[in-house]
Amino acid sequence: MDVKLTDFRYLAAVLVVTGMAVAIPPQPAEAELIGLVKRVVSDAYGTPPGFKREEKYPRFPVVQDEMLETGEDSAMLVEFIDKTTLTLGAKSHLTVDTMVYDPKSHAGTLVLNLTVGILRFISGKMVNDGVRIVTPTAVLGLRGSDALIIVKPDGSTTVNVFSGDFSVSNSDGGGQTTVGPTQAVSVSAVGVVGAVGPGAPSAPGTPGEGSSPGTGGGDDGGWPTDPAHAGGHGGGPGGGSGGGNGDGNGDHPGDPGDGHNGDGHGDGHGDGHGDGDGHGNGGGH
Repeated sequence: MDVKLTDFRYLAAVLVVTGMAVAIPPQPAEAELIGLVKRVVSDAYGTPPGFKREEKYPRFPVVQDEMLETGEDSAMLVEFIDKTTLTLGAKSHLTVDTMVYDPKSHAGTLVLNLTVGILRFISGKMVNDGVRIVTPTAVLGLRGSDALIIVKPDGSTTVNVFSGDFSVSNSDGGGQTTVGPTQAVSVSAVGVVGAVGPGAPSAPGTPGEGSSPGTGGGDDGGWPTDPAHAGGHGGGPGGGSGGGNGDGNGDHPGDPGDGHNGDGHGDGHGDGHGDGDGHGNGGGH
């Protein structure tokens, strides 16, 4: 028997009317589940294909072709089925254009379209050759695992790599360059790829439950909600690097309920499983 989204909403309405209030995460009908929302700060939204925009909460599904958004001073952490994690900072718009993954061979394809905002990308088990991140002015491929991508309203893009190597070109494939650990590069609004320069050595961490974004220090670890504090490159040749540090216990979520804390690293994420509480000063300059 096929159960559709309208069935879930009808059931929820009946339970509320009868005094049995319950929160049921919506499951868009005929859409492929590719991940889950792990954490949310303030306002986060998703628009599944064929459905209206909905507010996102922890454990809500993320599906193929869904557009994800965050509001002002907001953030959202998403984990895909291959353990790739995305942290969206404030005022971000990202669409999951393609997500296909074979858990046996780890082969797959992941295409993310970040039109504006801040994205912390940490690769999972998928073979990196199949991963691309697209912005209005740049195309990113990866042979690595961890980077912060900032797209301004004019489409200009900055990539700060923390581990691994990322290839960066303009949207036409020109000016391709490789960006390694603690390096950064910017692509201008007209598609000019700048020189690779020094970047921030570590990223803002992900926060503990119930924390506020972007404050730096305490249990929030400094979510990258503001480009000025996102630990990014100064924006082109001669630009200085941001100082966002996430130099405490990391936070790399694992399977829900597996009960293992991550092994903290200075780059603000852990190798283990579960929800390790991130700590760090998170203050960029």
